Amino acid sequence: TKRHTQGATKRDVDMSRVRCKQEDLLDKLEALVDYRRRVWAEEVRQQQREQCASEDDGAVPAPPPQKRQRQVPQPHPHRNTAALVQHLRELNSLTQQLSSVDDLERRFENVVVNFASRMGCECLRLFSSVVGCNEIAQQVAALLQFGSGAGDSSAMLGLSHAHELSFGVQKDLQRAVTLLRLAAETGNVDAMHELAHRAYGWGDPAEACALYQRATDAGDVYATYLLGRFYEHGNGVPQDTGRAVALHRRAADAGNDEATVRLATCYMEGNGVAKCPAMAVSLLTRAADAGHLGSAVTLGWWFAKGGGVPIDLHRAWALFQHAADKGNTDGMHALASLLWAGEGCPQDKERAVSLFQQAADAGNFSAIFFCG
Repeated sequence: TKRHTQGATKRDVDMSRVRCKQEDLLDKLEALVDYRRRVWAEEVRQQQREQCASEDDGAVPAPPPQKRQRQVPQPHPHRNTAALVQHLRELNSLTQQLSSVDDLERRFENVVVNFASRMGCECLRLFSSVVGCNEIAQQVAALLQFGSGAGDSSAMLGLSHAHELSFGVQKDLQRAVTLLRLAAETGNVDAMHELAHRAYGWGDPAEACALYQRATDAGDVYATYLLGRFYEHGNGVPQDTGRAVALHRRAADAGNDEATVRLATCYMEGNGVAKCPAMAVSLLTRAADAGHLGSAVTLGWWFAKGGGVPIDLHRAWALFQHAADKGNTDGMHALASLLWAGEGCPQDKERAVSLFQQAADAGNFSAIFFCG
């Protein structure tokens, strides 16, 4: 009995030492990641200060972003790269040490995998297009391989991108698609979206629709809107405008502005629902008042052309002007169209051409076609 008690005590001591080592390594890991976040945050603030100083000196500001694109300040890729490489090496070393600890508890393992995957994906996003970051690429690929091997779907998706971009690993498009499918099967909604987009490009709308259905079932609002578009046009599934309207309404109620525009259009045209121009205008007005510029432009065209609502060029002009002032290129194009034709305003082709050119420079296809 005494020998059994001594054996149990030794096991308890050994387990206690293992736990202490786990806790110590995790503390170092968390401190390392937190420090790197603070460094990046300071680089972002410095970049913003430099941008403000440049604008104060009279530099021409960057053109406004296209709709559905968000401009997020990025850390400067060439600052503190040596420190980042060292941190990535330490992070890889810590993950390997933790992997070698006996009796690693699941909760500790999840934390380690999550840290490694998040850091790997963030570095991939920041540095994948930067030339001369081979050391960073190798360390990032190691983190992503660690996370992917442990079953983390975000790491699988990141490693897929790394193989596609030849970032720290050999370029392997087949392996990239395999990892993308694994990430989607594991429940990663971003992977479902990307794979659906590719499937549609491969000429398989049925697979794309099935993937958007899975993402919708997982609660993704944008997938719900896209699934509605598939049912609306009978792409990959039998056409069902009633179900399309239901999906658009579900996405719109969840705050998706594009779904709101489609739902309003269905009410205006009587597509899958009883025609009701008043409901259509109400939906778009609410979305426009909430700041969705695409809704403002669509509503403006309805008032400019009629067809369900009385023509009101004054209100159309105000909506287009509001969208254009906010940098929306569709609003610029619409405003230029009224100026070119002299509809609701004195004809001013010179200003119209200027707006067309501004919209074209920002990537608006209709304006590019006009400008030739």
